[in-house]
Amino acid sequence: MKKALLATSALAGASLLATSAVAGTPTVGDNLEVSISGTVRFSVAYGNADIDTNQRGYSFTTDESEVAFNAKATTDSGIDYGLSIEIQTQPNDVNNADEAWVFLAGDFGRVELGDQDGAADRLFVAGEDVMVGRGGFDGPTARHFNFGAATRTGPAINITGDAPKAIYFTPRVAGFQAGVSWTPDTGAIGATTTTDLAGSTNFENVVSFGANYQQSFNDVTITLAGVAEFGDAEDNAATSATRQEDAEIWGIGAKVDFAGFSVGGGFVDFNETGVSNANATAGADAGSWWNIAGSYKTGPWAVSVGAFFGQNDNTAGNGDNEVDIYSLAFTYNFAPGLDIKGDYNFIEVDNAGTATDNEGQTAVLSVQASF
Repeated sequence: MKKALLATSALAGASLLATSAVAGTPTVGDNLEVSISGTVRFSVAYGNADIDTNQRGYSFTTDESEVAFNAKATTDSGIDYGLSIEIQTQPNDVNNADEAWVFLAGDFGRVELGDQDGAADRLFVAGEDVMVGRGGFDGPTARHFNFGAATRTGPAINITGDAPKAIYFTPRVAGFQAGVSWTPDTGAIGATTTTDLAGSTNFENVVSFGANYQQSFNDVTITLAGVAEFGDAEDNAATSATRQEDAEIWGIGAKVDFAGFSVGGGFVDFNETGVSNANATAGADAGSWWNIAGSYKTGPWAVSVGAFFGQNDNTAGNGDNEVDIYSLAFTYNFAPGLDIKGDYNFIEVDNAGTATDNEGQTAVLSVQASF
């Protein structure tokens, strides 16, 4: 999905479209260049497992609907600047927007300020970046399969989500690029602020950073990445044993592209992030995961296969959790702006509940229209 971008409301977007029809390229403010994109996706999903939470077994959903706006311009001194807004248009959305931020870019690099994903998430590469269709193990499996107590800790390395933050990326030099972001409060969204409370699951003063290296040799492109996130737990419970552990996450990943083929994989360790002090002392952790995937694209077709393996340790006597997902996915570009996407996932969970395992499969078929 294109993350192109912005103005500030669906009404403003409609106004810009009308202006475009009458006067050519729309302008905002001091002659900013504006682009508009949108997506609607309809999906049919199926799930079947030993422990099933959907008795019907299938569902119809409109699981993506948004309009995105982007406005940009360049100063006389050569500095690019602009803004980006993604407006959610699904009938059940409680948030009016997904991301909203401003940027400055030039020879010094790029600065972004607002509700946007952190630097580690943006610089990281792994198997999920190779999967097509609905993403396979990176897709909506949790909507159609009961993972129970086995929290699926990935694929992700982004505890800050779209909370307001300041981000800086260096220019790419000799294939290397680095970035860092600072998020004061992971529970803040837009103008919302939160305070430290007993039992809070938020983190504060989160620093997210990383670097990747990308280089092409003849027809082969190699990307390597290393990232990390650190932050303080906000939980101020009076009893130290119940307080959360601070955030400490790191990951490494790689991707290789050649003649329509792509192969990627990665590993992320969450250490004891968010686990209570007492449980951490008793041996529990927040888990880790690794994945691998491969894809091939030719003409309007793209297919991929991948596997995800996650695990986390529990306290003594409660058994460890393990999640294995094996995925097949495809995308077919039926016409410009119209894609058909599909996934099949076989899932195994050890210790979905106390001494209870779960095994099953999910499938999703989607029609996605974009402009």
